[in-house]
Amino acid sequence: MLKLTGRYGDGWLPLSIMISDPEEYEAKLAKIRAAARNSGRDPVAETLAHSRVPGYSRGMYHRFVRRQIRRGYGLISTGQFDELVAQFAPDALFSFPGDHALGGEFRGPDAVRAWFAEVRRLFPDFRLEPRRIVVEGGPLHTRAATWFAVFGTFPDGTHYRNEGAQLLELRRGRVQEDRLFEDTKVVIDALDRLRALGMDPGATLARRRSPHGSEQQPGSTSD
Repeated sequence: MLKLTGRYGDGWLPLSIMISDPEEYEAKLAKIRAAARNSGRDPVAETLAHSRVPGYSRGMYHRFVRRQIRRGYGLISTGQFDELVAQFAPDALFSFPGDHALGGEFRGPDAVRAWFAEVRRLFPDFRLEPRRIVVEGGPLHTRAATWFAVFGTFPDGTHYRNEGAQLLELRRGRVQEDRLFEDTKVVIDALDRLRALGMDPGATLARRRSPHGSEQQPGSTSD
């Protein structure tokens, strides 16, 4: 039945009595998406829905989203950007505010990949560590906020440390908006230090920035 859902279905309504935990939810969803992919369909476009049993399945879905966000942070920290951006919608917005070499808005998976690749070029051991994740909404429209810590090493062996927050918006399993916020002064000081060490921060991003700023602020997207 899961394979048929992936091949022909437009959505999946899991029943709480058939799924006992987030791990089982994730495993069954993976089978559906694999069947969709093997049939030439978009594996992320499968519409998910909650069980009609209130409370239980929504909490399970939120746990699943938190697991996926932690997994995404792991992909960033290990440089697996292709797998990361596969979850982004074609017109997804990525934003890193600040008047500096890494700041700006970037549209689409290729631009998002370029941004993370540039950060990893500057800090080859760049790592994001999620500390707390809060999720709201259902599979059709999900919002998540994450408090995270940032780690990296300068070319001279000294350490970069920062903290920040991520505001993430998903629709039907695809990332629509991803906004990262770090302490801007710490970021600017780090970029100045990299220049002093002979590097050119942001050199690969000039053509990747969105030519037009986003007209919406975080949380302003209508349901």
